[in-house]
Amino acid sequence: HVAATILQAFDIPERAHSTPAALLQDWLRPKRLLLLLDNFEQVADAATGLAELLGHCPGVRALVTSRAALRVRGESAPSTTAAPPRWRRISSAMA
Repeated sequence: HVAATILQAFDIPERAHSTPAALLQDWLRPKRLLLLLDNFEQVADAATGLAELLGHCPGVRALVTSRAALRVRGESAPSTTAAPPRWRRISSAMA
């Protein structure tokens, strides 16, 4: 489902004799690009497939937002601590 959605976003038609994942991998393999995937917690079961896809496409990187850890190799989670006091002053002045 995720692979088919990504294919659709790139306007790549699906083929009857190929799975969406295989078609996406073939299309992405020679590319150098950054995939931006938001709210991935909604399809977290697809994380392993995404990791496998990225393993076969060395020029492709993914920036994935998720409220839940995906628990795949290469995952890193930035700290989400509160903004420094100076930033809070600036942002509250803009409100």
